[in-house]
Amino acid sequence: WVDRQNELGEPISAQQICTYAEGLLRANPARKTDFGGALSFSTSWADKLCSRKGYKSRRPTTGKPGNEKDKERARCFAMQFRSIIDTHKVRPELVWNMDQTSLQLLPWG
Repeated sequence: WVDRQNELGEPISAQQICTYAEGLLRANPARKTDFGGALSFSTSWADKLCSRKGYKSRRPTTGKPGNEKDKERARCFAMQFRSIIDTHKVRPELVWNMDQTSLQLLPWG
């Protein structure tokens, strides 16, 4: 996920990396034993991961008008999101509007 975000030039924060890592672990709890039990992911850990891979952890920018590429990406996201909602039969009351907050699709168990 981090590699893909970097390839797309998407902003990514250390906290997002931690949240994603925690989601991966929740999706496959048996992996905890591979590392000797309890694992925790701190922003320091995420910063070091980015440093090792040569990535920059950065905050999303706000208030900039989108270009056509951004608009097309938004349209594709909306179609993909709708498909996920339909495929998994997510009830409407479980869909939340998160204005000015990034929406993340994370693996959950």
